[in-house]
Amino acid sequence: MQIISLPFYFLLYLILAIACAKWFASRLRHQTTVATPARGTHTGAQIADRRSPFRSAEAGIPEEVEFQKKWELALEMIDHVRWNLADRIVVAGAGYGDVTAFREGLESRKLHYAVEVQSNTGVWREPPRPTKLKPKQKGRPPSTLHYERQRPVSAKEAAQRAPGWKKVRWREGSKGWLESRFWAGRVQPSHGVHEGREAGKEVWLLVEWPAETVAPTNYFFCALPADYSLCRLVQVAKGPMEDPAR
Repeated sequence: MQIISLPFYFLLYLILAIACAKWFASRLRHQTTVATPARGTHTGAQIADRRSPFRSAEAGIPEEVEFQKKWELALEMIDHVRWNLADRIVVAGAGYGDVTAFREGLESRKLHYAVEVQSNTGVWREPPRPTKLKPKQKGRPPSTLHYERQRPVSAKEAAQRAPGWKKVRWREGSKGWLESRFWAGRVQPSHGVHEGREAGKEVWLLVEWPAETVAPTNYFFCALPADYSLCRLVQVAKGPMEDPAR
């Protein structure tokens, strides 16, 4: 009978413990759950590389589940909750607001929104007057628009040119009222102007520019009625979460 010394047992237990710890950690990574409306809850492979069928199968993701960008998931979630809730104003950060397809998706659903955008987002301060090229004798007629010398400006440039900044309070916080300087004007998003796309739907461009900063800090596209006051726009875009649906 072979005799195994006590130190060898300790070494064996140590090796087994390390192996078990590594296996348990790997399972934890795969057990991260992601909930998607109308599809149930899936494991970590939903956020893994969708080009790897092995990883998807290993995590138990059905083959019919396809990768979706977060703004696509957001629209799907909105469609899901609209069955049980009355339509409300959709408020979102720049991760969604910067995506033209997301804003157009909300507009096609006839939903009002107030979404944050980046300072370099292009806008038309005045409605542009594009033209179409004359059709040729042969071939398909031109489908793109030409703006010639008309050029949009960035949201930051529009804000820096704007007069009439006003101080607005939007809610009371733990240290007093939250307030800042704001300006709002009607604009049209200019996404796709270089590809000859039509100007976007007219919306409010709401900009925050605190008195203590050298440049504006926040920009919002607000698809809200033209008769909304500046105070109401600020309350929607910056207000408490229980006001609009975020």
